[in-house]
Amino acid sequence: IRLDSADDLNDCTIEDMNLKGMRMSLSQQLPQDHPVRMALTLADKLGLNVEVRVPWVRKDEGRYIHGLSFSRIVDLDRDKIYQYISSNCSQQIKDRWWGK
Repeated sequence: IRLDSADDLNDCTIEDMNLKGMRMSLSQQLPQDHPVRMALTLADKLGLNVEVRVPWVRKDEGRYIHGLSFSRIVDLDRDKIYQYISSNCSQQIKDRWWGK
């Protein structure tokens, strides 16, 4: 990710993603008191520009796990997320809804 307030890229791990938000871990803590704008590039070069709110944060093994909810996202980026989830996570969706 590239945070709007920084010039450097930050490595992160997206642990869960849906159309409303995501759970992300990274080495720094994001602020909880105001919206955070970021450019996010997924492993397959899918780029998104979003604004998120941080409802919760917890520290785990030296990394910060953030719950992020999308506060601003353009329809095109929301469609990209939908397509990414549909094409890369279909088995997890089936397992979750219909059992393993």
